[in-house]
Parts: sequence; C-alpha cells; structure tokens
Amino acid sequence: MPIMAGRHTSVCIHPFARAAALVCGISGTLIGNCWPVLVLGYAAIVVPGVVFSKVGRNHRRFCAGVALPFFVSATIVWGIVVGDQPGGMRHRDVAAGVQFAFLMTVRLVLLGGITQWLLAAMPTDELLSTLTRWHVRGELLVIVLSTVAFGPEIVRLAEQVSMARHSRGLVRRRTLLIESTQVPTLLRPIIALLLRSAIRRGEVWRQRGLIDRLPCLGNVELNVAHITSVIYVCLAAMWLVVNMTIRFAGRT
Repeated sequence: MPIMAGRHTSVCIHPFARAAALVCGISGTLIGNCWPVLVLGYAAIVVPGVVFSKVGRNHRRFCAGVALPFFVSATIVWGIVVGDQPGGMRHRDVAAGVQFAFLMTVRLVLLGGITQWLLAAMPTDELLSTLTRWHVRGELLVIVLSTVAFGPEIVRLAEQVSMARHSRGLVRRRTLLIESTQVPTLLRPIIALLLRSAIRRGEVWRQRGLIDRLPCLGNVELNVAHITSVIYVCLAAMWLVVNMTIRFAGRT
C-alpha cells in the first residue's frame, strides 16, 4: 500500500531503542536485590516516564489493584507463615521475610511501570510499526495486537454486566466494597462475552484478510526522536549495570 507507506506518525522512540530499553530495564529489575536502589530507580526514572507517557492513571490502578494485594499476601506468607526469607529457617527472622515480600512487590511495581511506559503508552499505529520492525509476523502479530484491546474490553464488559445487575435490582448500591464482593458472580458472564467477542473478531479479521494486510499497514515511516531514543537506552543500560554491580560485587 503506497499510501500507507508514505504516512508519518507522531514523534516516537526508535523500535530497536525501545526493545533495548525494555530488555535492559526488565533485566535490571529482576537482577536487583537491593530494595532502596529499586525504590530510588522507580521514583527517579519510572515515575517520571509513566507520567510523561500519560499512563499514570493506569499505573496507579495497577499499584492499587495488583501490587498492594500482592504485598499483603506475600507479607502474610513470608512474614507470618514462614517467618523468614527463602532459604532460611522457619520463624527465625520475621523482618527478613517482610523485607523479601517488599522487595518482590517493588520488583512487581517496577516491571509493571516499565511495561506500561515502554509498551502500553504507544499509539496503535506506532505499536503496529514497532512490532513489524521487531519481525513479529502473521498470527503472532494478530495475537499481540489483540491483547492490547483485551484489558479495556474486560473493563467495558465488567461495567456492562455490573450495570445490568444493578438495573435488575440484584445489587442495590454500586460501592467499591459491594462490587468487590460481586467479582465471582461477574466472572462467568464476562468470560462468555469475551469468548463471543473474540470469535467474532477472529471471523471479521479472517474475512478481511487482516493477517496478510497487517505487515503492509505497519509499513509506516516513523518520525523517530533520536536523542530521546539514546537517552532511553542509556538510562536502561545504567539501570542494568548498577543492579548487576550491586548484586555481584560481593561475589568477586
């Protein structure tokens, strides 16, 4: 499609710079075992990046809905039930168990923030072009693009089912506490609606031949911000080097 090939997108990060930053950021987070350094990196790098990418609201939801319950559960397991960090004796060092739970939570928040910053914040046309340049092809490309709409679609369907139950008088008040208790009853209709929506989407995409057309649609000339791309890679590389140095310095 020559028309699509000449179209420009908004200013963006180079696809390979984004991939390098994503790999280095995730690797540095998984390697890091010093929670003050992880917290400092989160506050100094990830938070500004999330705010700048305009996904701060989604990140706050991730922290409140995923990271906080994970921290409570991990604290109960490692701080109360086990009473120590992995590899230690039971009920020997409760503080170490709580610290390990906090470390795992900080890693989870960092991984979520990095992914939202470098992937979820991309516009659809830039995402398609980036995946195409990463040599993601065929059905795998369709699957990855489908997952982008998966989260918002779950929220939309949950809202529809909740409003339907409220209009039928099954739920009197739509408060956060009451809706949280209704999650088990919402799962069955949401899963059924998701399956039906996925089947319809697959049929439409197959009829329109999108699997074959997606590489052509992704052939868009990106307006790359080279300086910003270099900054992203440098920050991610520094993050990886710092965490590797802290973790492996004592073993030499």
